[in-house]
Amino acid sequence: MSGFVKYGRYRALAAGIFLLAMAIMIGCSGMVPASALDLIGMPSGSLKVAGVAAGKYEGGYEVAVPAGIFAAFRKFRVAVNVTADEKVDSIVILDPALMNDAEFFLPIRDEVIEKQSLDVDVVSGVTYSSIAFVKAVERALDH
Repeated sequence: MSGFVKYGRYRALAAGIFLLAMAIMIGCSGMVPASALDLIGMPSGSLKVAGVAAGKYEGGYEVAVPAGIFAAFRKFRVAVNVTADEKVDSIVILDPALMNDAEFFLPIRDEVIEKQSLDVDVVSGVTYSSIAFVKAVERALDH
């Protein structure tokens, strides 16, 4: 019986180590429950340009992306151009500038301009960056 107890303890220890390793891997994978997105508060609705004078307005937003026990930050700064007829006709990403030409990110920028709305779909794979972009546009217009 002592052999069973001896090997039983090793099995329990191995199972515990395995479960701990799995918990760490899942926690560090960036898997986030959908409710976490609700906490960020994705803006929606039409662009608030009524009464905004024609010109260029800058705004920024930074969001912490949960990644297990760590957090990465997505920071966006944009320049939004408002026309005399109170329409947004261009949005330039100032920071990170490399996103201006990122093909996967162009649709969200174009959709905001085309719909004149913040109620747009986020880009899969860059969800938090999409949210930071939309919030930066919102802040630019709130100036």
